[in-house]
Amino acid sequence: MILESGHNDSRWGPYFAILPRRLDSLVFWSDSELAELQASAVTKKIGRASADALFSLHIPPLGLDNCNMEMCHQVASTIMAYAFDIPDTSESQTSTVSD
Repeated sequence: MILESGHNDSRWGPYFAILPRRLDSLVFWSDSELAELQASAVTKKIGRASADALFSLHIPPLGLDNCNMEMCHQVASTIMAYAFDIPDTSESQTSTVSD
């Protein structure tokens, strides 16, 4: 997403055009805004520092010129916002193998 979003002629352009430009995930909140949630356990689940460390380790070797931490968080948040799990309800998942 980071690479393709930097190309005006990307075949993914129409998809990128319908995505929100701004997300309001907790990872984007300021320290003062997060302080309002200090009584909640959710603040320990945000994980911005660990995400920053992960991005710092894995993104620079890709050589993406137009990439920064904010963009990494934007892409990760977009993926999480639109992702969902599909439970495996196949018979092979619930049955056992007989001899």
